[in-house]
Formats: sequence, structure tokens, C-alpha cells
Amino acid sequence: MLLSILPFSQPDPLWPLGETILSYTAQGVEIVGVLVIIVGILTSLVRFIHGTKSIAFGKNTKDYAQLRKELGQSILIGLELLVAGDIIFTAAVQPSLENLLTLGVLIVLRFMLSVALELETTGRWPWQCSDLLDDDN
Repeated sequence: MLLSILPFSQPDPLWPLGETILSYTAQGVEIVGVLVIIVGILTSLVRFIHGTKSIAFGKNTKDYAQLRKELGQSILIGLELLVAGDIIFTAAVQPSLENLLTLGVLIVLRFMLSVALELETTGRWPWQCSDLLDDDN
């Protein structure tokens, strides 16, 4: 076969070590993504409670809007890191067709969630330039 004569198709004795390192790297990136979401949620809630001096959500809509924006931003950053971890794991560690299809579905779902969160937090689509919106107002 053609692939057997290519130089990169030869078995690499160090690949199991590289695979292990990449697997731990992917897990580390995913853990950081989860931590970003958790810390972002806690930080946003503490800032909200400290800023309003109470937990009465209906009293100050500006503080509530800021809370939603901060929560959305921390979730977006965490989701980006989770996708990066999935890509590292799937592409480098276990590039099977099933894993690639699963990764594709996860990326599509997380992309749709990211778009919805961006629209919710900023009031515009991610591909819209904020300068264009400011000129219209």
C-alpha cells in the first residue's frame, strides 16, 4: 500500500509516551475549562451579591444584567477550553471515525450554545462588528 512506504507510517517507539503526554494534556485543558466555569460562576455571584448588598434579583436590573453577562462570558471561555481538550484528545490520541463523529457533534452543539450565549450577553451575533452597531444608534 502507498501509506506503508511513507516515512511517517513507520512505527515510532516513542509514540506511546507522546500519546500519554497528549492524553494528560487534553485532560488538563478540560479540567482548566471546568475550573474556569466554576470560578467564573462563583466570582460573578460574589460580585453580584456584594454589589447589590442583597440577593433580591428583581430590584436592580442593571446589576442583574451584569451578572448574566459575566456568567455567560465565563461559560463561553470554559466551553472554548473544553472544545480544545476534546480536539487534542480526538485528533492526537484516539483518531477513530467514531471519536471524530462524536467530536463533530460536540463541536456543533457547543458552537450553537456559544452563539446563543454571545447573543444573550452582548445583544448581537458573534460575527457582527460592535462598531457597526454603535454607528446605527
